[in-house]
Amino acid sequence: ATQGRNNARAVITGSLDMFSNELFIKSKGANRRYVQHLVSWNFGESGVLRVNKVFHHFAHDSSFQPSEYKLLDDIVYTIDITTYDATRKEWVPYVTDDLYLEFVMLDPYIRMPLTYVPGTSTYKAEFKIPDKHGVFQFKVDYKKHGFTFLSVPTKIPIRPFKHNEYERYLSDAFPYYLTVFG
Repeated sequence: ATQGRNNARAVITGSLDMFSNELFIKSKGANRRYVQHLVSWNFGESGVLRVNKVFHHFAHDSSFQPSEYKLLDDIVYTIDITTYDATRKEWVPYVTDDLYLEFVMLDPYIRMPLTYVPGTSTYKAEFKIPDKHGVFQFKVDYKKHGFTFLSVPTKIPIRPFKHNEYERYLSDAFPYYLTVFG
């Protein structure tokens, strides 16, 4: 069994009898479960991941998704991932502890684990934007054997401070301020 880079799946077996009705009915134990699992995996009934929603916002205001951030903003990134359960015939939350978020320009500036929000299908990361402006990406690139691959990039510009957003008086410059009045 193999899965391509485009998530296409293929299974090659040494015998077609493995999938015949006679052998399927005769085998009661592990062979039967193995064939059922192999067929459901090959036809996309198991091991399929889906991204439902990606959302990022300011840490203090979750009412909207901004089109840009500025340096040193505190932000929250959430992603909603589900997997298909063929027995229940519905999408259920996918729970794992090895999912990571990368905040990338050319190289990852921040790489951190996404934490699972219990009772939902949502993963969450909170961090401060680094002191570097440019066009960044939120990137979730998840590859796990037996599951479809996830690659979710989201571009976002990071702008420098405007001239009126800097602090008015810098504490390091107080000697210079005093010389003005001296």
